[in-house]
Amino acid sequence: MVLSTAGDILKKHPVIKGVDRVSQEVETPIYLVGGAVRDLLMGIAPEKDFDFVMKDNLVKSARLFSRLFEGSFFPLSSDPPNYRVVLLHTNQRIEVDFSGFRGDDLCHDLNNRDFTVNAIALEVGDLYREGGIKLYDPLGGERDIQTKVLRLASPCAFDQDPLRILRAVRIAKERNLHIDSETREAIYRQRNRLNSVSAERIRSEFFKILSFSDAPESLKLLDELGLLSILIPETEALKRKNLESPGDLSWWRHSLCVVRWCEWSLVNLEKIFPHFSEYVKNHLEEELEEGVDRKSLFKLAGFLPDRGEVFSGADAMTMADNIGRRLRLGKRTGKALRKMVKYYAQVLSLRKMEKPSSRVFFQFFKNVDPEGLTVLLLAWAEYIAGAPERFTRSEDSAVRNFLADLVKFSVYEYPLMRPLLSGQEIIERFGLQEGKVVGELLNEVAHAEAQGLLACSREAAIFVEDLLSHKS
Repeated sequence: MVLSTAGDILKKHPVIKGVDRVSQEVETPIYLVGGAVRDLLMGIAPEKDFDFVMKDNLVKSARLFSRLFEGSFFPLSSDPPNYRVVLLHTNQRIEVDFSGFRGDDLCHDLNNRDFTVNAIALEVGDLYREGGIKLYDPLGGERDIQTKVLRLASPCAFDQDPLRILRAVRIAKERNLHIDSETREAIYRQRNRLNSVSAERIRSEFFKILSFSDAPESLKLLDELGLLSILIPETEALKRKNLESPGDLSWWRHSLCVVRWCEWSLVNLEKIFPHFSEYVKNHLEEELEEGVDRKSLFKLAGFLPDRGEVFSGADAMTMADNIGRRLRLGKRTGKALRKMVKYYAQVLSLRKMEKPSSRVFFQFFKNVDPEGLTVLLLAWAEYIAGAPERFTRSEDSAVRNFLADLVKFSVYEYPLMRPLLSGQEIIERFGLQEGKVVGELLNEVAHAEAQGLLACSREAAIFVEDLLSHKS
């Protein structure tokens, strides 16, 4: 019944209608396989990613489909032969893959897939014929879907593509499946194979895992399977230390708690920033690079911050830099992660200052820009994770009000303010040449302004003059 209902929805999709037209023109059966069929059987109509397999006329079919939609056509691999067509439909990017059989026929192809729930196929033409839809399911994937089990399609599945080790966690969390014991053992036993996979492919799967709700459970599962120590090796070294303090939380438990409050914050923005929740939400949903949005990076940052005596701020920064290099994060994403980890602790320090001036707030947002809103939210998650009796103290409300005021400042006042002194003003006023010295002076001014020591351009000029006299 689920397949029939979902099939009625699927056959109206322009991609499926286009593939059926191609199949008739080249006179070759084309089969829909993989995650799209799995989702159909779970009552989820696929929308963005489609995988098709066929025996003959592969290139001709892919080119013909590409012309139908004026999409981009390019090869992905030669063994098995695989072509991708990328198209836009209702402003949505859709990826459609056409592949030859992995083996002699459809049955061999399905036996060479990653997991049984993905080793199910249906012929596209069946969607438009009377008599029902025939499923090709040699490994019992439909039964595993019903029992919510993720199971390897074959013992050599990880040999064919080691990324499947990480993909198992992603699919399990995405579709609420339980990884069976034999598959868990195989993942743990072969986990080091992930080191042979490109950083870009690992990054894509890892951030998809972080994007799902209940990221703390995902991190715990990665840890149980021995994968977290490969993705973030520093965690293993930290675990070897005696991190437990009497009456306190360990680094591991506290980090998971912070991530949990990061997730709470994402769905309760109106409780933290009642007048700016949509503004903050749009900021967090921005994609920093392909496959990495700010929300997922925010959760990762929540896993890393300074833990006082347990985990120093310098170590957190080093950890963030190492993760950026290891996963080959783009320059923009790497800087964003670094700013989140570096500046979140300053937020509550600002609150402890006695009557800080608007110049102090300006310098803070100038330092963290454009991650100011994310840093504020991370500061809240860290604060509330360590609060003894959450939401019952006047202090909790005071912190939220302070954060709301900072958001208001960042929206209305910060964009209208400018630095006390610019580099060009320092060059002209003191007769300096553009270079390292000017940069150092700007940093000194910024640091003094952030401490509330400077409140106007005149004070900043006197401060620079004093610095130069000491240097000379």
